[in-house]
Amino acid sequence: MPKKQAGKIQALQQAIKALQMASATKHRSEARYLFSRARALVEALPASQTTRERQQLAELRRKFAAGSKAAPKSGNKSIPKPVSKSYLAPKPKPRPVLEPEPEPAPKRKSKFARKKKRSPFPELGDRYIDRAALGYVPAGEA
Repeated sequence: MPKKQAGKIQALQQAIKALQMASATKHRSEARYLFSRARALVEALPASQTTRERQQLAELRRKFAAGSKAAPKSGNKSIPKPVSKSYLAPKPKPRPVLEPEPEPAPKRKSKFARKKKRSPFPELGDRYIDRAALGYVPAGEA
């Protein structure tokens, strides 16, 4: 925080400008920080010198509290819009029925897709193994 009053006023005006930009771009956390900084600067200055800045901050707080909704304006009553007569309004045209689009063909697998891990021993299934030819039993027993 600046030590002289002129520096504090200038820092307050910069904080208000940054607050306006932060609220317009929906940077909520930055806006909360800038509100606390502006509050500290306003409290450090005499009230007679910061009336305009206090009004700007109050308006920005209302906008910030409203969030994405429009800021409420005090004193202005909303005037209801006249209801249009339904029999005078043009009727909406029926939408044409479109044929459903055919489903796209299934995508081919990428050549880089992971392959199943192979075991070191191939699956032989139910095969007849001649154990005698392999030398495990004498030739006459098999």
